[in-house]
Amino acid sequence: MSELKNVNETGSPRIAFVNSKSGGGKGEQAMRILRECIGENNVYDLNVIKGDLVNCIKRSMPTKTALDDSTETIVYACGGDGTVNWVLNSLVDASKLVEFANYSVVPVPYGTGNDLHRSLGWGSKAPTLDRLRQIANVEGEKARSTHLDIWNIKYGQEEK
Repeated sequence: MSELKNVNETGSPRIAFVNSKSGGGKGEQAMRILRECIGENNVYDLNVIKGDLVNCIKRSMPTKTALDDSTETIVYACGGDGTVNWVLNSLVDASKLVEFANYSVVPVPYGTGNDLHRSLGWGSKAPTLDRLRQIANVEGEKARSTHLDIWNIKYGQEEK
C-alpha cells in the first residue's frame, strides 16, 4: 500500500480517481487541481489505469489496521455517471479482497449526463476550479453525506 501523505485538516487521507477525458477536457484540469491539493501520488488517471482499477485501489487505499476507526479516507470520483459507477463497483470488488479503513466517496460531476450527481444535489455541471479546490479541502464533518445502496442483480436463465 502506498502511504497517503496528504491529508485534510481533520487528518483524513484523500485519494482521487479522475476520468481525464471527461467534460471536454475539464477532467485534465481537475487532475491538475487535485494534484495541487491532495498530492501528485494520490490522483489517478482512469484512462491510464484502464482495467486495473481494483488492483490500484488495493495498493493505494489505507487498510483497517493502518488507521483508527474514527479516520475516514475521502475518495473522489471525478467524471460522469459511468466513472462514478466504475469507481464504486471497483471499491466493492477490492473490499472483498482487502479490509479497508472507513471511506466516503465524493462524486465530482465531469460527465455529460451526471444524473447521479444531480440526484445527490451536486448539480449537473462541472465545478469551477476554485470550487474544486474547496471540495478537495473539505472537512469530512462539515460535508453532508448520503448512504447509497449498491446492488448486484444477475438475470437470465438459470443453468441446470
